[in-house]
Amino acid sequence: TIGEGSFVNSFSQLFSGYNEDGRITIGNNCHIGMNVNICCISHEIGDSSQRGGIAKYKPIIINNGCWIGANSFIGQGVTIGAGSVVIRDCEPNCLYAGNPAKKIKRLN
Repeated sequence: TIGEGSFVNSFSQLFSGYNEDGRITIGNNCHIGMNVNICCISHEIGDSSQRGGIAKYKPIIINNGCWIGANSFIGQGVTIGAGSVVIRDCEPNCLYAGNPAKKIKRLN
């Protein structure tokens, strides 16, 4: 669903699931920049031989008044009140999250 006064710019893509698990909700007065990908579909994290394991779906909620900058990726299971900001390089084989983004864990 997309709320009143919200705008999704050119070349953005929204990938939802087949049921409530893959619902995308965009609140009122949100601006989604160009070439943004919003994706409710992901995979379990596999080992280093194949990181993308079994497919899974989780909803995404973008609350009222958010601005998602161009070329952003919003992954499944995320609720946004304010976007994360990456201000440094990210190490390979690691998971980052937060505002500013911080290394949460090293992947096997």
